[in-house]
Amino acid sequence: MIQNIIIESISKGVFFGACIFIIVLIMLVKMPNADVSTLVFKIFRGFANYYYWGYIACILVIIGWYLHIRWLIDRNVAEMDRLVEERNSLQKKFLDSNFTGSDS
Repeated sequence: MIQNIIIESISKGVFFGACIFIIVLIMLVKMPNADVSTLVFKIFRGFANYYYWGYIACILVIIGWYLHIRWLIDRNVAEMDRLVEERNSLQKKFLDSNFTGSDS
């Protein structure tokens, strides 16, 4: 199961993020329960005091940027496919009628 997750994260290009997540998860599991609850309360206090909202905004901007780039790439691929189909149909239309080949 872990092997499949690692292979999929490498193929998607998010291996670094997966490694960070696994390291943080291992650190949380190894911490004593009292320290984990203290950490969680500190994080919630940071959100209540608007301390972490800048980090959240930065992450959201990066995600939006990534999604926009993916959209642009998909749109470009679709346009290139359309142009290839149009080129092939025009070549077939004009070359089949005008080109007799070397056999004749």
